[in-house]
Amino acid sequence: MRFLAEGEALTILGTSLTLQDVTQHEIRNRIRAGWRLFWKMKPLLQNRRSPVKARLRLFESTVGSCVLWCAASWTPRAEELRLLTSAWRSMLRRIVGYGRAPEEDYLTWIERVTRKAESMATSAGIRTWVVTHSRLKWLWAGHVARRPTNTWVRRVTAWRDAEWQAIARDGGVARPLRPSRRRWVKWEDSLRRFCAASGQGMWTILATDRAQWVSYVDTYAEWCAK
Repeated sequence: MRFLAEGEALTILGTSLTLQDVTQHEIRNRIRAGWRLFWKMKPLLQNRRSPVKARLRLFESTVGSCVLWCAASWTPRAEELRLLTSAWRSMLRRIVGYGRAPEEDYLTWIERVTRKAESMATSAGIRTWVVTHSRLKWLWAGHVARRPTNTWVRRVTAWRDAEWQAIARDGGVARPLRPSRRRWVKWEDSLRRFCAASGQGMWTILATDRAQWVSYVDTYAEWCAK
């Protein structure tokens, strides 16, 4: 039996688990996994003889799915969303592959190619990772809310969001469990704020109507991406 050192992560089924900065650590882990897959698929993703839309769709279904593995459970802050966006744009630029013009400075080139790559991705129906993450989270949240209160998925979600935080806040022997000294961001915070801002009341009540809940998925994703 081996004991983990303080701060060491435990990787289970590709997910890296740690007690400090949980979401940031996992997003960095997923981005690294995404880059590994990207380089393995480089001959296909950067093959200029194939239509760029086909390559972008292949990128979304492979690398995108790899990066967003279990993304519905994330509780990202703005800085972590920027990490996702930065990695997504960097990969898109390599797929589109527009060269740098003579006398063009590096910053101007990066901005030009990024705009072009994002425009082509939009044309191909490719969503940003931030938007896709928000959609996954919204749909998963509805599933969680509609489950009976005694099911493991409801109990685990409530424990992580409320009981763990209360233990950390009140001190005692369990205080080292607190993931960060920064403000604790609950998994449901963005759901609650969106429903309050859009006049929908409590998100758990809205989620009981599956059809109505699903109808808000794009609105929520756009709201999160602002």
